[in-house]
This record gives sequence, structure tokens and C-alpha cells, in this order.
Amino acid sequence: MSKRGFTLIELLIVIGIIAVLSAILFPAFAKVRGKARQINCMSNLRQLGMAMSVYVTDWDSAYPYDLRPRSSAAPGAGPAYDGTNKWDSSPIIRALAPYVHSDDLPFCPDRPRKMPDLGTLSNYEFNGFIALNDSPLAPHSGPVLVSDVVNSAEVLLFEDYGTGVESHAGYRNFVLCDGGARAYPAKMQGAPPCHAKWWL
Repeated sequence: MSKRGFTLIELLIVIGIIAVLSAILFPAFAKVRGKARQINCMSNLRQLGMAMSVYVTDWDSAYPYDLRPRSSAAPGAGPAYDGTNKWDSSPIIRALAPYVHSDDLPFCPDRPRKMPDLGTLSNYEFNGFIALNDSPLAPHSGPVLVSDVVNSAEVLLFEDYGTGVESHAGYRNFVLCDGGARAYPAKMQGAPPCHAKWWL
């Protein structure tokens, strides 16, 4: 009995079928993988929110406070960027270190760990009105207290860094002062539809 092999046409058909299936399945796999990273990021933010809850309990309801003021762009001008970008959460992560037991927790898996304008301990943003307390909207000259946050279900605590739509397929994650966490379209940043704000 003679052995029969595949013809060139049959091989091309098989290769074509594999190519079509790959074109259909790979985007789906990428979407699932991206969703998994978004869920991981959301979990990180929830745990940072819980760590903050324990911190404020231990420190008489006071949030971590960065005493270093921002520099001014000109005499009489408001706070300006001074090269340290205190909107990043690295100084706060340092304060939360006793309550954070994973080196990966302060990092969004969809963002580079080292970014030019962020600190080395995190690639998330922290609410600068709470950390700095140097805004005209600040309630007083000392650390911000839990009671100073009028509506904790609307005030951001930690958030994905950035202003574009590159994170999580156009969505960004955030956790609020009350511990709630959710995602919203990145294009809605700062807009009422995202139901969150930085100010107290």
C-alpha cells in the first residue's frame, strides 16, 4: 500500500484556516488579558484604600500629609510644578508601608513602573488636596481629617495615572475616600459623569 501525503493545495488551505482563526481569536485573547490587568489594577486600588482606612484609624482620623510646599511659578502665583510632582502617590505609599505587604500593590500592571514624572514607589496618583493641603480649598493648615471630606463617596483617593485613553482600553480605575472603587471612561476625567472629584 502506498502512502499518500498532503498536497500543496491542502497545506495552503490548512494554513489559511489557521490564519483566519488566529485573526479572530488573538484580539479576543488580548481583550481578555487586558480585562484581567484592569481587574488586577482595581484590586490594587481597593487594597490601597483599605490600607488608608487602617492608617487613618491609627493616626486619629488624619490622612498622610506632605509638609513640603510646592514652589511658585512667580511672586504671588499659585502652586506650581517643582520637579517632584507630589500628585503621585510615592510619598503616601511610604507612609502606608506598614499596611501594604506587597511590592506590586502600588503599581498598575498596565503602566510602566518607572515613569519620568512619577516617584519610584508607585505609578498611581494620590489626591493632592489631601496630601498637600496647600490649596485655597484646603480646610485648614494641618493634616486633612476624615471629617474634612464632606462627601467621601465622591472624593478620589487613588487613581490610575494619565490623561489619555491608553489605560485599560479607554477606562481608568479609581478608589474613593469611602473605599468604593470603580472604572470610568478616561475621556470623562474631571467631568460630572464620572461621579468623582479631587477637591474635598
